[in-house]
Amino acid sequence: MANQYGNNLAILIEQRFGKTVEELLNDLANQKMTYNDAAKFLSVASGTIRKYCYRYNVRLKPCPNPRNKPEDTIPPVFYNKQINKFNVLSRKWSLS
Repeated sequence: MANQYGNNLAILIEQRFGKTVEELLNDLANQKMTYNDAAKFLSVASGTIRKYCYRYNVRLKPCPNPRNKPEDTIPPVFYNKQINKFNVLSRKWSLS
């Protein structure tokens, strides 16, 4: 496990992969990995991955923001002329 006070990630990567940190991060960037994917792959914190990417000027794919979920689409039955469970409260209905 790497920490912020040493160069443990570099040692870990050289032992496991036989590459430098910069080489491995470039390989992960070519594989279109996100920062979170790389962190899981290397068993370190995503902040550590970001720090080393910044240090070696490597850009990984950004992680999707869970707050930006696409809105649920309105089902086509909502627009029916007849009342149903999807459109019952959407407008004024007449009995005729």
